[in-house]
Amino acid sequence: METSSVIRRTLVAWSHSCYAKAVSFRRSDRSDPGSSRWRTKHRSELVACGLPGSVLDSDRALNYVLLHGDDALGTGWTTDSLDAEHAQRLLTFLEAELGDSPGYEIVRALRRRLQQDA
Repeated sequence: METSSVIRRTLVAWSHSCYAKAVSFRRSDRSDPGSSRWRTKHRSELVACGLPGSVLDSDRALNYVLLHGDDALGTGWTTDSLDAEHAQRLLTFLEAELGDSPGYEIVRALRRRLQQDA
């Protein structure tokens, strides 16, 4: 076999494998809070807790809300958007889902929100 044809076939095979890796997509099977699967599974409860579709339609927006406690610059949502009943329901739901997981500012923001109403 001629060296140039071996090199050519090697380059073609390599370029096809690189292209396949670049365009392939596999949805994560993780169901951590904020993931697509978690968001889909709990969507109806999150709506009942007062979160709007603008937050729930996007993994980015929901993750931002969970981690930072609001999305004032993105969707415009803040914990002040909730009445006391919805804030309490969301806090109860998230405490059950997140447990003692550190880093979710939404829990602290909801607690502060409820203390202001007390």
